[in-house]
Amino acid sequence: MWAASSNSIPMIIWIQSRLDYYDRILSRYNPYFKSLLPDGRRRFIQRVLDFIESKEFEYIDIEAEASMPVLVSAAAIQLTYGLDQ
Repeated sequence: MWAASSNSIPMIIWIQSRLDYYDRILSRYNPYFKSLLPDGRRRFIQRVLDFIESKEFEYIDIEAEASMPVLVSAAAIQLTYGLDQ
């Protein structure tokens, strides 16, 4: 069984706060996400995280906001969410 070391606790807290932030943003702005059951929401957020990690977001003539990559990534994930990997 995996046990958290004292070094990994801050990372776990950071990851959980990031997941909570994504959940708040998507619950507020994405009706599709709101319609998902809890398990579906977790899978959707994981795919959003994976998408964000694999992309580089550039902002041209607009000021960057923290929610932008989340919402853009969610739109991309929503298009493919019901499809097999």
